[in-house]
Amino acid sequence: MKIQFEKHTYKILLILILAVHALGLFCDIFNGDSALYASISKNMAESGDWLILNSIMQENWIDKPHFAFWIWAIFIKVFGNTNFGFKLPSFLALLILLRYLFLFTKKFYDDKTAWTAVLLFSSSFHIFISTNDVRIDIFLITFMMAAIYHFQNYLTEERLIQLLIATAFTSMAVMTKGIYVLIPIGLSILVPIIFTKNYKRLFYPHWMIAVLVFAFGISPALYALKVQFANFNDTHILGQKASNYLQFFFWDSQFGRFNSNLGQVQSNGDPFFYTHTILWAFAPWSIILFLAFLLKMNPLKEWITIACFTSMLIVISFSKTQLSHHVLILLPFLSLISAVIFRRTLWRLNHNFFQVFIYLFLFLVLIASLFCNQFVLGIWMNVNMAILFIISALLVLLSFKIVIHRVLIVFISLSIFLGLYLNGIFYPEILQFQAGKNMSKFIHSNKYNFEIFEWYTNPSLLNFHIGNKIISVGDDDVLSKQKGFTIYSGEYAIKRLSDVNIRYEILDSAFEYRTTVLSSGFLNFETRQNHLDKMYLIKIKD
Repeated sequence: MKIQFEKHTYKILLILILAVHALGLFCDIFNGDSALYASISKNMAESGDWLILNSIMQENWIDKPHFAFWIWAIFIKVFGNTNFGFKLPSFLALLILLRYLFLFTKKFYDDKTAWTAVLLFSSSFHIFISTNDVRIDIFLITFMMAAIYHFQNYLTEERLIQLLIATAFTSMAVMTKGIYVLIPIGLSILVPIIFTKNYKRLFYPHWMIAVLVFAFGISPALYALKVQFANFNDTHILGQKASNYLQFFFWDSQFGRFNSNLGQVQSNGDPFFYTHTILWAFAPWSIILFLAFLLKMNPLKEWITIACFTSMLIVISFSKTQLSHHVLILLPFLSLISAVIFRRTLWRLNHNFFQVFIYLFLFLVLIASLFCNQFVLGIWMNVNMAILFIISALLVLLSFKIVIHRVLIVFISLSIFLGLYLNGIFYPEILQFQAGKNMSKFIHSNKYNFEIFEWYTNPSLLNFHIGNKIISVGDDDVLSKQKGFTIYSGEYAIKRLSDVNIRYEILDSAFEYRTTVLSSGFLNFETRQNHLDKMYLIKIKD
């Protein structure tokens, strides 16, 4: 029985990790980019217009290609405008990504290393975050890894079907977030050719077929952009005039971001931003990278992983638009590198000193979570926390029984605890302060079907959760409207209507906080009220 259990340890751990990710499917959507993407996709699904991206606040919304929104809109059509319906595609993309990471690693190494890479990637801290704060990047890295794997199959097997599948995935990756993804995909083709010095492969006639398939594959996105640019001749992207749909697709949508030439929020251009972001984004597995650095190790059998990782790290590090979720494109390669190191240095990690260290580290994290619970919720222990401690204790006991996987189990226990804390305690607490979701419950319960006019606010989350039509308006529109005009706005609306003596009725109100930008003042349950804004659903009575 014990031998069988040890044999299936990898699968059991992966099932536990995926269960934690699945829990995040039912958490509320973050009122940031996630809510914006959800709102645009819902508008597309309801209107049936698959060619125009409309964000309510900006009728002509052009910031990214259409492909990811098509995916979300299809799932919203099937599952409705719910948290689950919007988040499910990202979860399924994660499953596909894990499969291709496994296949790629197994192709160059072995089965155990492949399982380890999958476990490291799926249990890293930022992947748990991205399950909730849905981004386009999860589609990008999924299609990228699929393309890289099938291109390797083509180079070793020279089967046309593998080339066609790889090219199709490449097209989807480019339609997701831009042409720059061709850098790692292209290197994955060139590196093995260069190292084997088999340069004649570069002149195979099959590559011409691949070019044609790629051109055909990206044509839907190009056509959609052409229509949108044609419908809005004065197209602006983030406040600046856009040139044409071809330049937007092949340059502005991604490389334009790196140069911040389209009005994106610029960072300080710190070339080490993603280096130190990796330390927490890839936690707790970043400690393995630190160990490799100390031991000056390079145990890789192939150079594809290093080439792809290094090239993308350089590209995003010198971008003027630096956001932490961009690091996701590096994590599959980091997971593979760390998995190889982990398998080669397992005997070092089983040293008694290291065993004591990892259990002590886990204990300190558990104690820190109690202080975090007190800080955020105002209580040291509740039922959910007790359940998390019991789960952690069971996993620790499992690590005592299965010595060969002890280090892996302890670290994954830590990851599972953090993931469960995020999805089961932390996020449910902070996401209740999102007015759009709370006000949608009031509208649904009262079966209101009137138009709602948003006035200087962000209606994305409200728009996603209700069937009412929302229209963006300014001061003149509001002040000239007749009785019955319904407004969604903040304190500005209350003050402005009072100043001009317009009678109004507050139908509903809810607290609001920008949950994607957390502060210590908001997180502290004692001072939280001082950091909340208030949103209103207002009906004009005059």
